[in-house]
Amino acid sequence: MINITDYVRKYGNRSLDDLPFGEVDSLILSQLSYLKFDSVIFIDETVTLRQISRRPGIDDAFLDKRYEKINRELFQAASESVRYGNMYLKNYVNIVDPKKEIQFCAVTFLFPGKLAYVAFRGTDDSITGWKEDFNMVYESPVPAQLHALSYLNNIVDRLGSVIYVGGHSKGGNLAVYSCAKLSDEKKSKIKRIYSHDGPGFTSGTITDIEKAFVRKHLRKSVPASSIVGMLLTETDDLDVVECKGVALMQHNPFNWAISDHRFKRDKLRKRASMQDESINRWLISMSEDELKVFVKTVFELFDKAGVTNVNEFYYNLGDVILRMAKAADNIDEDRKQLMHAFLRQLVISGRKTPFEGTVSEFLRLHKDFSEFIRNLQDRINGNPDRINGKQGRKAIAAPGRSARSKAGVRGIQDKKDT
Repeated sequence: MINITDYVRKYGNRSLDDLPFGEVDSLILSQLSYLKFDSVIFIDETVTLRQISRRPGIDDAFLDKRYEKINRELFQAASESVRYGNMYLKNYVNIVDPKKEIQFCAVTFLFPGKLAYVAFRGTDDSITGWKEDFNMVYESPVPAQLHALSYLNNIVDRLGSVIYVGGHSKGGNLAVYSCAKLSDEKKSKIKRIYSHDGPGFTSGTITDIEKAFVRKHLRKSVPASSIVGMLLTETDDLDVVECKGVALMQHNPFNWAISDHRFKRDKLRKRASMQDESINRWLISMSEDELKVFVKTVFELFDKAGVTNVNEFYYNLGDVILRMAKAADNIDEDRKQLMHAFLRQLVISGRKTPFEGTVSEFLRLHKDFSEFIRNLQDRINGNPDRINGKQGRKAIAAPGRSARSKAGVRGIQDKKDT
């Protein structure tokens, strides 16, 4: 198996004349759009990828520490290649505005005399980006979708070449939305739409006429254990890709398998499709007001806990949990009950799936988790009676692990004994 970086190294010396543009090229450009080019691409400038690689400030493109090493490797391979090194970048736009709850980035890649590829960035490492993603559950259009449409309208007006549009994750959603909303005249210039594990839309966002156009032009690829790409997805016309890792690890483009010049095909895991159904049923069952309160509450906790960047979850998870637990003390009782109701509804919706477990088991674990959080709060507040009393060691045990007789722990013990 090779991944996108391996692909660039292996086939980067081949031009579009020799090897036509395809789905792997789309994923590569979608991943490159995640790089933070703010310091190296100037307003209204058209510049090659190779020229960018030699500019001071290029290190700023790799500020997302989660993927710094693999992004550097991909960028270096691409900038040194014939296929991508002489490719032009223009109309780079990056907007992150917490007050307006928008995270939007787009860049146009030009292969002179051949084609243009409009890439929309997926969710970045900002909390603002994640907040906008959650807003998509009950709000349409969100600001990023409107910006995507405006951006694509502008590009179509300026360019006479064949236009491909795509993105990974939220970027795939923006690609589909912007193309669907173009005028009929401008739609005629769109050759292909790519959505790489991008979520779908709430009911009514895309009209039946717009859906017909999208179906004709869209190539939607998802990993075998897709989670993000199956959210609110209506179509069964999917290119399922073999991937390394499990669950959300498969959302990472670097884990997608490539065979020859296309994704290595696989079948959608039953678990992924069942999870998709349960989550979508859950989303539909909630009222818009409940969804708004839930999302607002989650991100209010982030704000009160001082969480401003997703990287904090990767590098300071324990500290983040403690800060959020303390912040939860100030939530009113009604919202606490709503949060509990959301958790209950999610599990009830998916109780028949093999990975959710029974409702009673969930409620038991949820009770344990509530106790776990309370004990974390006692630690923060310095309550000696609960920390040092009879509950002591048991009180701070992680949820579901306070007794050897419980099913999960017993199952693990059984495996060790065999």
